[in-house]
Amino acid sequence: MEKERGRKPVGKAVRKPAFAPSLEKAAPISLPPTSRGPESDANAASQSGKAFPIVGVGASAGGLEAFIQLLEHLPSTTGMAFVLIQHLDPTHSSQLPEILSRKSGMPVSEVHGDIKVQPNHVYVIPASNNLRIDNGVLRPVSRPTGAGVRNMPIDEFLESLAKERGNQSLGI
Repeated sequence: MEKERGRKPVGKAVRKPAFAPSLEKAAPISLPPTSRGPESDANAASQSGKAFPIVGVGASAGGLEAFIQLLEHLPSTTGMAFVLIQHLDPTHSSQLPEILSRKSGMPVSEVHGDIKVQPNHVYVIPASNNLRIDNGVLRPVSRPTGAGVRNMPIDEFLESLAKERGNQSLGI
């Protein structure tokens, strides 16, 4: 009766556009037999000095919830290091490391003094300083001072990260 009214019959057969790839025909992806998985690969990279990705994540003073959501959804073995840079009041101590350590499966550390970056770790900017990275080491640096000088801790860190790691750096 539908054909009589000029309608197409409804059925399960759906035409796929000619340009759409078929997932049914795709070959499965397999890892080389020497691969040991992300956790052991990250540890091997750290011990051998091999570069691993470092992710710089910047947020305004109200970015705590975004940091929490990110860390809650990350596995504890990503093979990457995460450096969280937030605009903080230098006259108040930050509770950020304590709060985030309850939300992450990775160790969370506030950077006081030079720290060698390791994969599967989270590093947090201290309230009183900015951060830079040099030769795989996070270094707290003084905030800029002077009349009319703006403190831009996210830009400063991401620029140093890009120079340090190139295509092994990510900025969010």
